[in-house]
Amino acid sequence: MDIFAAFATDETREEEGATVFLTSGKDLAVDPWIKVARANNLAYAKATASGYEKLMADKKLLRLSEAEMEIRAKNLMTDVIADTILKGFGNLEFQGAVLPPGRDSHLTFLRLKDFRELVMGHAMNVDLFRTEQNQADAGN
Repeated sequence: MDIFAAFATDETREEEGATVFLTSGKDLAVDPWIKVARANNLAYAKATASGYEKLMADKKLLRLSEAEMEIRAKNLMTDVIADTILKGFGNLEFQGAVLPPGRDSHLTFLRLKDFRELVMGHAMNVDLFRTEQNQADAGN
């Protein structure tokens, strides 16, 4: 078994993101797509750790309840995903409106739990981040 062939990933793609089409089409100009970085990339790990430290400090300082902590933790993860995982999108609307590229639009989309889970599901799909040779060998 060739370990490189089985496990090598493209580290640049892991950080910068891979494009995922949300329908069967493959045209960036018309078909809906998202660009996702790999889950647990360096930026994600740093943002999560930093956010968690601030959350714990706020808990003590502000004497937050468990309910308040849950809300803040969910908001923290939405922010982290918007900043480090969802790298872009195209041909998506929100309640009929076309949103401009950027963090605010990412947050709007990611506030929907099922969209957040879709993004993270793709971000955890290691096959999206395999090296080009590995993808070719697998017939992708």
